[in-house]
Amino acid sequence: MGSDGAAGDLRSRLVLAGMDCAERLSSQVDGVIERALVCPDRVADPAWWAAALEGPAREFDDGWDRRCGPVLRRTAATRSLLHRRMIVMEITHAPSRSAGPVLAAAAAAALPRSGARARRSASGRTAPAASRIPYPTGPRARAGRRARGAARPARSAGGRVPGAGITGAVVSGAVVLPGGLASGPVLSGSVLSGSVLSGLAGAGRVLPAAGPGLLLVLAGLVLLAGAGIAARLRAVRAARARAIAVRVRAAVLAAADRELIRRTLDAERAAGTGRAG
Repeated sequence: MGSDGAAGDLRSRLVLAGMDCAERLSSQVDGVIERALVCPDRVADPAWWAAALEGPAREFDDGWDRRCGPVLRRTAATRSLLHRRMIVMEITHAPSRSAGPVLAAAAAAALPRSGARARRSASGRTAPAASRIPYPTGPRARAGRRARGAARPARSAGGRVPGAGITGAVVSGAVVLPGGLASGPVLSGSVLSGSVLSGLAGAGRVLPAAGPGLLLVLAGLVLLAGAGIAARLRAVRAARARAIAVRVRAAVLAAADRELIRRTLDAERAAGTGRAG
């Protein structure tokens, strides 16, 4: 009955210590997330998360040792003194492993996979073997190729197809700018509204007859549209960074809960086993 009471007291003390450590870690991880959201680029960097979680992990370990160290030492002393020929210097408890690598691994696992790495792995795959049909050679084949070349339509005098220099595209009343303005999975192209498109088209029709004021209005519209696109991109990046940070927070706290459970079980097992001399 006494051993059951001692085991229950040890378990309650370990549980309370784990709750305090988890609560302290949760508040510290919230502070780390606030610092991460200041610069959205660092949210997807596992090295930054590993460095930022070093401090909370160290305080997590110190808090556990502070709360559970004396309890585990008293329990180990009580169990060890029941055995004969026990050396007093051996009455101690095994130190817990550091929680830093555990939390850093959980944060890295919650981050999205790099698109560049996927593209590199996809490009590294071998392409299917092409058909080994030999290219026709000989006088007859060369004559056929010359005949096909003569049958092609002649190019225009400028050597360019009209409209070939336009890099954008008009899709359902909207202008799609080149994808370089908004790279990544957020947007494949920057889309202007149909009203801006119609305004630009009307301004282009009356531009020869108008004065320089229309050019200023047109430039203002372009700047306004560019500012709207930039604001939209910043909002999308901030939302994506916040979603990643929420996933990282959940993964880190879950890893801390698993680590506390493992430490509690190890402590109970060590206290119940004892050490024979």
